[in-house]
Amino acid sequence: MIMKRIALMIVLIAAFAVGAVAQPKPLSKEDKEKIFCGKAQMMQKKLDLKESQMEEFLAVYKQYQEAVSKIVPPKRLKAKDGEITSDQAYENVMAQLKFKKEILAVQEEYVGKMKNILTPKQLMRFLQAEYAVQKSIFDHKKARGEGKSRKGFKRDRKSGKISHQGEIRPDSVCCPSASVPTV
Repeated sequence: MIMKRIALMIVLIAAFAVGAVAQPKPLSKEDKEKIFCGKAQMMQKKLDLKESQMEEFLAVYKQYQEAVSKIVPPKRLKAKDGEITSDQAYENVMAQLKFKKEILAVQEEYVGKMKNILTPKQLMRFLQAEYAVQKSIFDHKKARGEGKSRKGFKRDRKSGKISHQGEIRPDSVCCPSASVPTV
């Protein structure tokens, strides 16, 4: 009896340890800043922002990013026949729609704030660029989930830090604390 309990405890501890190791590390503040800087540089390039617009845009864009990051996407269910009920499928669809409405409400709010900074054409390009960024993030997450490398991004296995292997690098405009020189 005692041997069975010990064996059960070992199995439970091993299962817990495997689950703990499999969890991805949350992004550090430094990694989040690098990602924001990359997005900000992409926006500067796509929107063709002037220096006079850049500082004001970055302040509002940072608030926008924080507001969007607070919206938690619902867990997606895999729609395999027989594995989920009709009620679960309907609830999942409604949760996805609610998430999209919340994102849209934030976008509407911040487009209103940005209309005093950006031209109407820049606002249009902003929404297009935001969509492209979100698609890119989705593609990177999908690739990461399948074990493929993410385009241009590399995570150091020992430190867990993310670095970009391309043209996006932090600069003093969007990342005053950045120590990497601009390209």
